[in-house]
Amino acid sequence: MNPSSLFRAASRSALRVSSTAPPAASRAAAVRGYATSFNWEDPLAASELFTEEELAIQETARQYCQARLQPRVLGYRNEDYDRKILEEMGELGLLGASIEGYGCAGVSTVASGLITKEVERVDSGYRSGMSVQSSLAMTAIHDFGSQELKDRLLPELAKGKIAGCFGLTEPNHGSDPGSMETVAREHPTQKGVYLLSGSKTWITNSPIADVLVVWAKLQSTGKIRGFLVERSKCPPGTLETPAIKNKTALRASITGMIQLDDCPVPVENMFPEVEGLVGPFTCLNSARLGIAFGAMGALEDCIDRARSYALERKQFKGNPLAKYQLIQKKLADAATDAAYGTLAAVQVARLKDAGKCLPEMISMIKRQNCDRALANSRILQEVFGGNATSDEYHIGRHVANLFVVQTYEGQSDIHGIVDSGPCHYRRASICLGPSLRIDLYLHIAHSTTLPISLIFCDNHTDLSPFSCSDPPSSCSAGPVGDDLVRILTPLFGFTSFSRDGRQNFHWQATIMGPGDSPYSGGVFFLNIHFPTDYPFKPPKVNFTTRIYHPNINSNGSICLDILRDQWSPALTISKVLLSICSMLTDPNPDDPLVPEIAHVYKTDRPRYESTAREWTRKYAV
Repeated sequence: MNPSSLFRAASRSALRVSSTAPPAASRAAAVRGYATSFNWEDPLAASELFTEEELAIQETARQYCQARLQPRVLGYRNEDYDRKILEEMGELGLLGASIEGYGCAGVSTVASGLITKEVERVDSGYRSGMSVQSSLAMTAIHDFGSQELKDRLLPELAKGKIAGCFGLTEPNHGSDPGSMETVAREHPTQKGVYLLSGSKTWITNSPIADVLVVWAKLQSTGKIRGFLVERSKCPPGTLETPAIKNKTALRASITGMIQLDDCPVPVENMFPEVEGLVGPFTCLNSARLGIAFGAMGALEDCIDRARSYALERKQFKGNPLAKYQLIQKKLADAATDAAYGTLAAVQVARLKDAGKCLPEMISMIKRQNCDRALANSRILQEVFGGNATSDEYHIGRHVANLFVVQTYEGQSDIHGIVDSGPCHYRRASICLGPSLRIDLYLHIAHSTTLPISLIFCDNHTDLSPFSCSDPPSSCSAGPVGDDLVRILTPLFGFTSFSRDGRQNFHWQATIMGPGDSPYSGGVFFLNIHFPTDYPFKPPKVNFTTRIYHPNINSNGSICLDILRDQWSPALTISKVLLSICSMLTDPNPDDPLVPEIAHVYKTDRPRYESTAREWTRKYAV
């Protein structure tokens, strides 16, 4: 029985049970708009938002976790990890559950999140092992690997027959992965082979991994690329994955290093269609959403255990601890945060399935849910008094684990910085047509002398030279400022700008895929750089979103006549961007930048449009 059939069978079983079991509080008859009783395990009735299939999947996962994982969890004392767990999860379809095809269940993101929640209810280490297999290794191969890699490896990973890991973090580079030192250089004598050298650390599953996703910088270009390292094909001495022992947390998972010493990897195992940090960050965002669900599972287990302990533990004239208001408040605060966190995770998961999720949303819920889970678990630990030091009560294990969960896959403060950008930089989207806008990041400074500063950012860090005083004094805007004035005057009424002497100007533009093209529904980002002698020289414009087009290459360079020999100082950036929009609907295959795509456009238009739509869904949605 395949995973999808398993889930459907579980759904039918759940429905049979629900027809005979007493109704839950969340489904009880309403009286004047209120349920007849309050369900402390689901205080905001989040289950009402789940489909029957999602509820059945959650129940299947919970039964497995409580029956098979919970009895093993105290093995964490010896840092024991049972490799068979991945196979057991694979048999139930819990691995890569949201991936379509390749033996995966293809369920909703909410259902996948509920699985991680039930696994982490037992232990964050078990969830880490599952997440690395599913959201990092399998997602990397599914989203960026060649078709041959997908067909060969994903079914075995989904079954848990082979284990995967994800190598990004290095000994000297944790929150700064762009500074990685792992390098890939072309083999000096064997064509089509790269040699990988470097070290990765704190890599879950690495000691048992059969396939290792490794991110490295190409020696030739300095660009970050992803490689699929297959342990069985590595010569002795080129790949080592020693385990990291004596951890104080996540002891139920296996963690290690990846040490590469001229490890040969065929070019076929390099991810062909992604470069830079967009690849690893795509995978990390998938895992972070699961973490947001999982942290709530760990917190709910802490609440359940603290509540049970408070009801049973008698103090002060034989009264249960639960009688005292201070204990009640600790439980109420934790239950409130758990309920809010679950609802937030569900909302973002629904948006992800609808194609409306933004990275900032995932950063926000990963940070908030992990922060609140750790803070509340520490407070609930106090309910146990000295008994919290015994692992038989499990609360101390959760607290130690949640500290690590708050730290990995984006430390809490780093996510705070990510989320602070929209708070300090207001993005103004100026529409120049039905499919085009320019994004300007506006920093609002509350000051009587400088109420508004206009800051144009390249990746939110490269500040531009414009500011507007109040009232604006006579100043020379310069040619870039002239373009800016034409764009901003209708919006803000600004008519003059000053420049501070800096000569490098960077803008970002966004093009919406035209509806009458295979790029429909896509959102394409472009960088615009103005040279010092603009407007006498054209701006440099390139796509940062990958796009399948005969006049745009893999580096985002654009073959457009007005950006080359037909440039005129009378042209504006608005006209340039509108010309690029027109190029999307009307390519010029006779003057291509990518001859192979131009040939397909000329000889097989349906194939061209199908590939362009596939790339749009993959990179621009």
